[in-house]
Amino acid sequence: MVRASISSKIIIKDLEKYNIVPNKSLIYNIPEEIIPSQFLSHFLRGLFDGDGTCCITKKAQPVFRFCSRNQTCCEQFSRLIGVNKKPTFSGNVWHFTVEGINKAVPLFDYLY
Repeated sequence: MVRASISSKIIIKDLEKYNIVPNKSLIYNIPEEIIPSQFLSHFLRGLFDGDGTCCITKKAQPVFRFCSRNQTCCEQFSRLIGVNKKPTFSGNVWHFTVEGINKAVPLFDYLY
């Protein structure tokens, strides 16, 4: 676990614009209206790095999965990445999964 402490009121206000607040797991929504389009993939990559996972199935198929405690955030991520899959709820989190070389690989290409 990593912990950061920020005491600058200016930095705290700037982070709040992007919905970066304490205990944000259940309330976080992607502030898509203020993210410039040229930086959207970088922003989504940061979310995926924190709340996503990738693996290879036994049949050698790539899997892209994103999870969030907030349904709206998961739906936003799905739409913004171009998947538009309805997330499902299980294990106390919302998630969607994309599997297969023709579906998952383009998502990884976009983010990385």
